[in-house]
Amino acid sequence: MGDKRDKDAEADANFLKELTSNDEALAKRWEKATGGKLSKIITAKTLDDIVFPTVSAEEGITGKQGKALAMLFRAKLSEQANADLQAWARIAYKRDLFFKSSARALVKAEDLKLFNAALGMGNVGKINFTRAMAESG
Repeated sequence: MGDKRDKDAEADANFLKELTSNDEALAKRWEKATGGKLSKIITAKTLDDIVFPTVSAEEGITGKQGKALAMLFRAKLSEQANADLQAWARIAYKRDLFFKSSARALVKAEDLKLFNAALGMGNVGKINFTRAMAESG
């Protein structure tokens, strides 16, 4: 029995550490709501308390915050909380929050270097439109 408790405590600590590395504020809300235990079932109301400050931010959701939100699917969620977390993700996507925080204008030649390389003849030149058309027609 002690081994299971030790493994559970280790899993809890590892989850919290990873969650904190991605979004410290969300991790604090999760820890407060669950006592830092993955075994605690998160209800829809509790999920709202954990997630709402992140998904309601007008400045967007960073990549790390998105990862932290996705990590919540590894926690024990009630059926309604699971559905709500999926809905929060869809709402954030529709509101463009996952892209807002990372969007920046590519204005310098250096900014466009990788983009231009991807569109270079070495890659684009390999596309054969006539073969696909001949096979489909």
